[in-house]
Amino acid sequence: MGSRRSPARKASALKNLGFRVTLNTDNRLVSGTTMTREMALLVEEAGWTAEDLRTVTVNALKSAFLPFDERNALIRDVVLPGYADAL
Repeated sequence: MGSRRSPARKASALKNLGFRVTLNTDNRLVSGTTMTREMALLVEEAGWTAEDLRTVTVNALKSAFLPFDERNALIRDVVLPGYADAL
């Protein structure tokens, strides 16, 4: 029997336990969602902050199938500056 908690609450539980949580849409055409919608759900349903969203975005890049230097450059040059105004 599965849990009745929302996916947003489950993601929060894993994050709070120290897991490297990432946010993905898998196949957005099939699932009918967007990254914006998924992030909004985490904010609305689980109280996530801009800092939480930045963390899962960085985590996603840390786990990406890209060379290490490319991942670091994206984090340093794109993600962190992109979240700077929100924090």
